[in-house]
Amino acid sequence: MKPLKLGVDEKSIQTSSYGLSPVHDWNSPTQEITGYEMTTRLTVSDIPIENAGTIMSQSVAAGVNGIDSVSYFASSYDESYQEALREPWQWHRRKPKPWQRPGAKPSQG
Repeated sequence: MKPLKLGVDEKSIQTSSYGLSPVHDWNSPTQEITGYEMTTRLTVSDIPIENAGTIMSQSVAAGVNGIDSVSYFASSYDESYQEALREPWQWHRRKPKPWQRPGAKPSQG
């Protein structure tokens, strides 16, 4: 397969897995191996979401014969994730205590 000119930086393409499986002739009495099938999975990142469909279509037209899944993540995913982990622990600081709520009366004690 020839390299595609899709405007994807080479650093944004990584091999995520690969495998080699035997191909059998299931119709022969010995079910002999007639060849091997190679599978390579790539992860492509840093693609503007509006270009994803075009890139996938052109890749298939060039010979890619399977797309397993498509996932989108925010470019600031790591920062947002860390903020989300901190956030639940902050709610108690912002939530008014019963005696701080509007209309609450101080307890008589």
